Amino acid sequence: MIFYSDIKRKKEFLKNSPGLFFKDIKLVLSLPFILFYLAYNKIKYEVITVYLTKLDISEKECTNESEADFYVTDCLADIKDAIKNRGEREYSSPYGYLKEVEQRFREGSKCFYLKECNKISSFLFLSFMRAEITPVKITEELGKDEVAVFDVYTFPKYRGKNYYPKLFNNTVRHLRGLNIKYILLWLMEHNNKSLKVHYKIGFRHIHKVYQLKRIFGLRIRKSKEVDLELFDLINQK
Repeated sequence: MIFYSDIKRKKEFLKNSPGLFFKDIKLVLSLPFILFYLAYNKIKYEVITVYLTKLDISEKECTNESEADFYVTDCLADIKDAIKNRGEREYSSPYGYLKEVEQRFREGSKCFYLKECNKISSFLFLSFMRAEITPVKITEELGKDEVAVFDVYTFPKYRGKNYYPKLFNNTVRHLRGLNIKYILLWLMEHNNKSLKVHYKIGFRHIHKVYQLKRIFGLRIRKSKEVDLELFDLINQK
């Protein structure tokens, strides 16, 4: 059986020592597999599109949600069980996710969350320094009056019960007291459910579009300023 690492090694061998290659019968027999691997990577084509939205929180209407179950932290110990639980559900190892969250706190991010019966039901993270557009691997620096929302999550048991809008409203009220004016958020083009949810809680305008194209083994990134309505994008789907 020829593994990926074998193919990659033989690809380099063929490139650097073409004469010696044909003297090794094993390498000669593996040539069709090497050619298939090269052809497959040449024809792969993928486009990832991400929208960047910005909400002016002074224009956001917030319902009078109780803050009794709303919390803010920059300490992993406060949310460790919930983070580990989420990691076990969606990551191969929860410990990698725990380390990632710990690093976020070291870089100045904070976690905003709701509790129900003393268990975390929904959470989100806010960065006060930069917006990491992770699907396209692009970073945008933030202004002093801006924050970026990322890693929004509601546990399955609490979905469909309005926890995230409640969490977001409480977060907006908290940020107003910190003289924050704008919340930035990136959305995936294909995730129509997420587009609808964030339209419902107040996001209206798309300010920037990012694209990552994978073609012929290359990665091409580009971005452009736009003036699009989120509502129009939802109706196109």
